[in-house]
Amino acid sequence: MGIKQHFATRFSDFAAVALEWLRKDIIWHISAIEIKEKDKEAFTPFSVGIEDKIWRDNKQHYLQELESEHVQCCRELGKIDMQEVENEISYTLSTLQGMELSRYVHRLITPFNYYITTLEQYADIWARLEEYNTSEGDNEEAYNFLLDLKDIFHEYICRLDGVLLYHHIDLMKVQQDCGVVLMRERSMNDLAWAVGSEVLAKKLVNDCQQAPEPQQEPILAERLKKDDAQKYFKKAIELKLMDENYKWLKGLEMLACFARDMSNKLNMGKGDRISWKPFEELFCIERGKLRLNYNDIQKTGRSPTESNLIDKVFE
Repeated sequence: MGIKQHFATRFSDFAAVALEWLRKDIIWHISAIEIKEKDKEAFTPFSVGIEDKIWRDNKQHYLQELESEHVQCCRELGKIDMQEVENEISYTLSTLQGMELSRYVHRLITPFNYYITTLEQYADIWARLEEYNTSEGDNEEAYNFLLDLKDIFHEYICRLDGVLLYHHIDLMKVQQDCGVVLMRERSMNDLAWAVGSEVLAKKLVNDCQQAPEPQQEPILAERLKKDDAQKYFKKAIELKLMDENYKWLKGLEMLACFARDMSNKLNMGKGDRISWKPFEELFCIERGKLRLNYNDIQKTGRSPTESNLIDKVFE
């Protein structure tokens, strides 16, 4: 997985540089305008502080420094052959099965979640700023960085979609399981470009969608039938985390957090241990998946985007 790991690392470095530049440039613009009431909440994370004053006073220095880092990132990314990345992913997929396969596929997309989510947030802020017609700190370099970043990522995700379909894995479903959305809808034109022809693209999608999935029935453990447990399920349904038939509506990382908190609240595990099995059986999740997703959260130190909904269930 060396090539894939290297690509993810360089992408992350490039994204960090680009997003930091845009964050500073947004702050620069905000410091020069009178914020409208409707934008105050969106602009709050960019409130000007001491660090930001330093940025305003030394903007040119920071721009030159970031540009140097950007150029280096571009050079590193340029050395990576996307076809090699695709080939290595395809080879690895053919050697794995079961939990190892699921975990590998999840790790092909989760490293990019933070950057893509932040990119969307900054794009919204940028659009809001255009209404103010401010020329203060006028420069397009940061935004151009983001366009470069989107192009790099778009090529990767198109190739990844194609190679996963070859192995009868639907990226759209994987995203739902992970709670990570990197491709909101599949473009058949982009997929055709990635796999080489429109006919092949359609065949891959059809074959993958027609592949039968094993059917499982929810098993409600005796402990989860009691009133205190049902109270939490009712709240989860109200918050649209699950439906009345015990179908989980969010990603697996969110479910792992839900299972952890419910296990702890109901004292289902021994000592500090989390009881995963009752939730895997209830939500028809492959054995070991919730534990793996929870371990990934602990490794990255980042909670799922909507984890505040889990907190509301157990308030």
